[in-house]
Amino acid sequence: MPQPPSANMALILPTEASDTGVWGSLINAALGLVDQHDHSPGKGVKVPLATAATVTADVPWSSGGSFFSITNLKAVDFQPQATSAVTAYAGALFMNSANNELTWRSSGGNNVQLTSGSTLNISGVGGIGGDYISVAALADYTDASDTYAFRQQLGAGVRQYARVAHGDLDLFEYKPQPTAGVPTTRVRHKSPASLAASYDLTWLAALPASAQLMQVDNAGAITATNTITQPVTMSSTLGVFGVLTANSTSTFGGLITATLGLTAGNNANVTVQGTGLYKHGTRTVRWTPSLGDINQLSGTTIGTIGGSAGVVIPATCNGYIRGPSMLDNCHVTAVRINLSASATLDPLVTSLTPKTVPGAGGGTAYAALSASTPSATTSATSFTSTANTTFSPGTTVWVQVINTGGPTFTITSIDLVYDT
Repeated sequence: MPQPPSANMALILPTEASDTGVWGSLINAALGLVDQHDHSPGKGVKVPLATAATVTADVPWSSGGSFFSITNLKAVDFQPQATSAVTAYAGALFMNSANNELTWRSSGGNNVQLTSGSTLNISGVGGIGGDYISVAALADYTDASDTYAFRQQLGAGVRQYARVAHGDLDLFEYKPQPTAGVPTTRVRHKSPASLAASYDLTWLAALPASAQLMQVDNAGAITATNTITQPVTMSSTLGVFGVLTANSTSTFGGLITATLGLTAGNNANVTVQGTGLYKHGTRTVRWTPSLGDINQLSGTTIGTIGGSAGVVIPATCNGYIRGPSMLDNCHVTAVRINLSASATLDPLVTSLTPKTVPGAGGGTAYAALSASTPSATTSATSFTSTANTTFSPGTTVWVQVINTGGPTFTITSIDLVYDT
């Protein structure tokens, strides 16, 4: 009778010197199985590739249009290849013999380096290079606070924050998602182009209890205090709306404005150095001229009103009318002549003249004022001539009045406008 099926291919063979009449069919069936064997389960013993097979060409891992993967692979040991040896491949992973780095050849024919020495080639994809991988530093994002953090490597069970070096820093308004509208305006922090040396700035240990001045010392420590211990030079306007207390020497190169007044301490002085003046707001001094205040130069004689105050200026009259004695370095800005007339007046030419002694020979220098024509009226009116004259101490002011040919008019008073 035939033998039991063989272990690897289930071949049924006849018993030797027996089974006459069935040998032919048994042998034909067994050889048919041999012809079909492919070393798959039940079709032959598995072939040991390391000892029984020789690879002489690329081995495809596809069949009938289907593609298959290599599974349960322990490792891949690459033989370094020149990039020129893999130009025919697309989607190939190989070891570049030029630098012994693991390289991926894309379907587009680009060789992408995946490793860099003992680390991944993160710089090759625009990532974080340097010691980031080798020391296991961390750049992480916390969704709960929408915060990115740069951290050092793990040490003593924690990760300390790391320093960040970069160029200009742009700050945009923070809006939590999903707020609509992305801000386009920013605040840019810049390092000066003329930075002579590096330095540190150390911020406040705590916020001040109220609004205070920010100061920085030569060690870079920022403080908030309204006490300034060093001299301060101000080259522009200083507006003080409360009490200005100077406990040390202060230099102001601009205007000091004290809206509530400026008061020196007990037994203290306010000192103006050099040719400086004590300036105040615009003030006006008025006086009523009389016949004794007249210095006639030429023409018709200046007269008086009679029992009333003032002087009469007839036609074709030229003379000086005396005013008050001015204080030290008084700065006159305008002269206002108050008068009355019964008809339209011809232009009056006035001059402001600092004279110490009345008479034709005294005080010949004067500052000319602009001519002015008052409107015709029988009631009191005035006209003002501008001036910009500073008088020496004790100078008496004389106003020259010329009536070139108009009708007679009366000067009832003269105002002198000054600001020192």
